[in-house]
Amino acid sequence: MKLQTNGGIGTDFVGYRIEALVGEGGMGVVYRAHDVRLKRTVALKLMAPPLALDERFRERFSREAELAMALEHPNVVPIYDAGEADGRLF
Repeated sequence: MKLQTNGGIGTDFVGYRIEALVGEGGMGVVYRAHDVRLKRTVALKLMAPPLALDERFRERFSREAELAMALEHPNVVPIYDAGEADGRLF
């Protein structure tokens, strides 16, 4: 299944300017993006639209973000933001 979401390179999504596709995984896509407000490069993970229709996947995606946000370790990438916008989880 092709997971790449609608929109793409050069578009804005909740304050992030999408710059490049980094990779695709089982639940979504990861983009290199620019945080417009904080003026820094970030990774932006968006849940695949087909999976967003399934409440089990939505809960899993949200739970994964919450657990990762609670971790603070030099070998773990910090998560600064998570949520939903326009029906898409990020």
